[in-house]
Amino acid sequence: MNIKDKWSHLKVISKIANEWLHRPEAEKELSYLLDRVPSKEHVDRFNFGYFPPNKNSFTEFMDEFGSITKENPTDVFEELNIVYPYYSKKKSFFQNNTLLIPFYDVYGNVLSFSGRTLCGKEEQKEKKISKYKHLSFEKRYHLFGLNESYKNIIKKDSVIIVEGQFDFYSSFISGLNNCVALCGSKLTFQQVILLMRFTNNFYVLLDEDEAGESGRDRINKYAKKYDMNVTRLKVPGNKDIDDFIKESRWKISMSDLVE
Repeated sequence: MNIKDKWSHLKVISKIANEWLHRPEAEKELSYLLDRVPSKEHVDRFNFGYFPPNKNSFTEFMDEFGSITKENPTDVFEELNIVYPYYSKKKSFFQNNTLLIPFYDVYGNVLSFSGRTLCGKEEQKEKKISKYKHLSFEKRYHLFGLNESYKNIIKKDSVIIVEGQFDFYSSFISGLNNCVALCGSKLTFQQVILLMRFTNNFYVLLDEDEAGESGRDRINKYAKKYDMNVTRLKVPGNKDIDDFIKESRWKISMSDLVE
C-alpha cells in the first residue's frame, strides 16, 4: 500500500469512527470525552472516534468502510494492522482501546491512531491492557497537534511544548493555541528541525516529575547546539496543565504560568 492510499484509508476510518462515537454503544467513550473537553462541538472539531470492540459491530464498521472505498475491508484493515491474526481468528488492534484519537502530520494527513482504554487501572493490570495503543508510524518526525497550531506558532513566533494529547487539547482550546504535544517527554532532533521551520522560541511546559525534568534537560542540550531560545513554564502548584485549565474554566494566558 502506498503512502497516499494509507492516508486516504485512515481518513475514511477516522470519519466513520467519529460518527460511531455518537451511537448508543459509545456512550461511555463520549461521556469520558465530555469530561475532558468543553462540548460535543470540540469532540467533532478534533475528530475523536470510537472503534467497536465486539465481532458483530466490528464487521458492520468494516462493511461501512468497504461501501465507501469499494475495497475489501478485511484486506485493507490487515495491511494497516488494524486487524491481525490471532491463532485461527482475526483480532482487532483496538479491541480494548476503543476511544480513537487521530494523529496528523503538519499537512493534515491522518498518520495513525491512538486507542485509549477506559478500563480502570486494576482491570488494565489484570487483563494486561495498555492504557494507549498506537498504530506504528515514525513518530520522531512529527508532533501532535502541529497541523492545528502551526499558523499560530508563526503568528506568535513561539511554540509551547506540552507532554500529552489532552494537554494539547486543553491548551489549544483555552487560547494557548500555539502548542504541540510530544506524546511523551522527549523532543527528538527531527522534531526540533520541524519546529524551527516556524519559530526559534520554545516554551517548555512538561510535567514536574523525573520524566519531565529529563525532557527539559534534553531540550536545553539542543538549545546549546542550535539557535533556540528556551523558556521553562510551570503551572501554579505544580498541577497538571490539563487539570489546571479545566479548573480555570478553559480560560488561561501565558501570564498564568510561572516561569
